[in-house]
Amino acid sequence: MNRFSVVAASACQKFGRLSGTNVPQRCFASQKNAHGWCSMDIGRSKDVHATTVLSVRKNGHTVVVADGQVTQGDMVVKGNVKKVRRIGPKKNILIGFAGSTADALTLFDRLEQIVESNGGQLRRACVDLVKAWRSEKYLRHLEATLIVADETTTFELTGNGDLLESEDGIFAIGSGGGYALAASRALLDSGLTAKEIAFKAMKIAANLCIYTNDNFVVETLEPPANGASTASDKPATPTEQLSQTNATSTPAT
Repeated sequence: MNRFSVVAASACQKFGRLSGTNVPQRCFASQKNAHGWCSMDIGRSKDVHATTVLSVRKNGHTVVVADGQVTQGDMVVKGNVKKVRRIGPKKNILIGFAGSTADALTLFDRLEQIVESNGGQLRRACVDLVKAWRSEKYLRHLEATLIVADETTTFELTGNGDLLESEDGIFAIGSGGGYALAASRALLDSGLTAKEIAFKAMKIAANLCIYTNDNFVVETLEPPANGASTASDKPATPTEQLSQTNATSTPAT
């Protein structure tokens, strides 16, 4: 490294301390541009994933919907990517991702292995995944944000060790997540279904966010079947109660 590179690297680090920007340590001569100045990767620590993924739960119905756009820099390279998948032994767990596709698929596989090994306990599986994501050398560099939902709970997982549970059944991630989240909460008290709310909110996000298109992929979960009342769950009528009393009070012969 020559003298100029040392001075440039020192200037980069000084700028980072003054501005509070996380300037990378790897500032060497090979990163100088045509004018001889070193390149500073300013703002890298604040990556915003260019997509929108939304989860809405209402009246027992769970919906996870995502757009299909993929961008590289300022160019759209694909518009029909599937960013929502099903995992689990019963395929009753929905996952949506924002970030690197390869990293997200790696996390999908790890979460599915954990879910299958612990008998389908989603909460425990999410905790184990976040712990591994932070501690394992192979996983800690994966850049993605996940929304994970089943019939009763919704979680947001990040590589920073965050495991958040939704308090109102709504989560949104990605560059258009704020628009979709605000629209969903505004529509939650309306007479619309969870699927209708999700589509309307995603339409708003697609109109506002340049990294989100309207080619949506949606997955839904219906309310748990065991919530329906069966004959044994129904209260007995007075006639049935009287016949049961007489049957128990009759001595055996």
